Amino acid sequence: VLLGIAKYFKDNDITPKYNLTFLFTTGEEYGMRGAQHFVDTHPNGTDDGEYNYIHWIGFDQLGFNLTGDGNKLQTEIKTQNESRPLIRAIANDTDYKNRTHNYYDFYVNYTHGAGCEDFVWKNNCPNTIQFAKERGWNGWHRAGNNYAEGDSLNNIDRNDVNVTFELAW
Repeated sequence: VLLGIAKYFKDNDITPKYNLTFLFTTGEEYGMRGAQHFVDTHPNGTDDGEYNYIHWIGFDQLGFNLTGDGNKLQTEIKTQNESRPLIRAIANDTDYKNRTHNYYDFYVNYTHGAGCEDFVWKNNCPNTIQFAKERGWNGWHRAGNNYAEGDSLNNIDRNDVNVTFELAW
């Protein structure tokens, strides 16, 4: 999803009003090390060498399906900023549940910072929005399984990728 947004900007020669940083981090399970390292080495502020974070939009565990028997994943948008009604309206306009064949539940959650990188960012940026797959996992690392053959690519749901991309865009 993140690469798709970056590609769309480039392909359509879009110059955003504000500087954008497309950031990939790792190490969530080990204390959000990647996100924390970036925040620690790029201090918040407006002086030279500092970042003035206005918004943070994160994508976590999207685009693949590891729903097990009897389980149903839920796509969530987590935020505490004042744009919740707007986010909910956009989400409703995309008709996410129907367009993903009611395979996933959908919810706009009013909290964030429960364990993903948004936990790091919420202390540095007042406007965080986290797109994530939650609930009903019966596989991946939450079950202790180690899918050495590439769990994401073996279980990709391209329709979900496309609908989620449109929702984020």
